[in-house]
Amino acid sequence: MRILATLLTIFTLGLGAAQADDMQKFDAGLGVGEKVPASFTVTDQEGMAHDYASLSGEKGTAVFFIRSLKWCPYCKKQAINADKYADQIRALGYNPITISYDEVKHINKFDKSKKISMAMYSDPKSEVIDAFELRNEEYEEGHYAHGVPHPAIYVIAKDGTIQGKLLEEGYKVRPTAEDVIALINEVQTGS
Repeated sequence: MRILATLLTIFTLGLGAAQADDMQKFDAGLGVGEKVPASFTVTDQEGMAHDYASLSGEKGTAVFFIRSLKWCPYCKKQAINADKYADQIRALGYNPITISYDEVKHINKFDKSKKISMAMYSDPKSEVIDAFELRNEEYEEGHYAHGVPHPAIYVIAKDGTIQGKLLEEGYKVRPTAEDVIALINEVQTGS
């Protein structure tokens, strides 16, 4: 996909050649054209379970898989940035959401402190993260980060077909909400 290649090029500027090669070879998670797993169920801030169909906007969903809203400053920054553009994403027909392995109480605390308009969902057993094949295997059981995903953003059609994906191997550099809007526009125009 052209935008993914463009983003990888932008993010690798300034890196050494070996680092850039490693970054371009990285891929994780379900790919474009695949369907959302049937077991897609996440918990909202009120403790209610939701399947994919209940999360979708008119045309689909923009899913931001983030590591943690409890302890990850890069995730917090990304969620705040995404929320600034949430209305624009909704206007394109996609419901923007976050999914993390955080417990509901940690998502609530972040929401109350930052007043986020986007829906934020909990996947404390990393079941959806695993179904999307995004678990970062770097962290062993017992480590506080065990179960976190590689940061990824999926643009998913209402029928559950993955239309686009933005992915980073590292956790410090994240695609912005503007990148997501560009990806949605590309998906809609078929470029």
